[in-house]
Amino acid sequence: FNTGYSFDAKNRAVFFTRNSTNGEQTITASSPLTFHKLILAPTSGAAAVKLEAGTNLTIAAPLGVNQSIDFGTGNNIFDINGNTLALGTSGLPNTILGANGNFKGSATSNLILRGTGGSIGTIRFLPSFRELRNLTIDREDATIAMNLGTPLTIVHSLTLNRGLVDLGSSTMSLNLGTVATGNTGSYVIADESGGS
Repeated sequence: FNTGYSFDAKNRAVFFTRNSTNGEQTITASSPLTFHKLILAPTSGAAAVKLEAGTNLTIAAPLGVNQSIDFGTGNNIFDINGNTLALGTSGLPNTILGANGNFKGSATSNLILRGTGGSIGTIRFLPSFRELRNLTIDREDATIAMNLGTPLTIVHSLTLNRGLVDLGSSTMSLNLGTVATGNTGSYVIADESGGS
């Protein structure tokens, strides 16, 4: 998506169907880009999609779409690659589908979760890519906003505007200088089952 062009998602999904053995699929845009839904659906094996440097993406899941990302049935991968990925629209329900999908994070990657409808789903990160610079939750007060399915380190800031993060049996680590904010309806649930 080059300068001077725009993309109109029209409440439709953008599909990525190439098997990762044939190469990673990349998303490149010179200005912030908005999809309405993203589906990873290779005909066989797994798909890998990466945001190129400088490409910030919002997957809005507008009314009637309801899913921001569908990881499908394979071990599909979405690489944030030092950019900002925002999922959902404030005030609208949305989820992430796919039990085996993983994100690739980094110390310079940012993830924003917006919307309503309970948990957006279980968020997983590939080994060696289990960190984010910033994680921002802005969904619903006193309601689980996301379940963490793998360990995760937050490098710079954890911002819980609205919603709970349920660690389950996973761990969330904050670096020494990490700033964490929340309130009585927005916090991290860590209990004796292993999450900390």
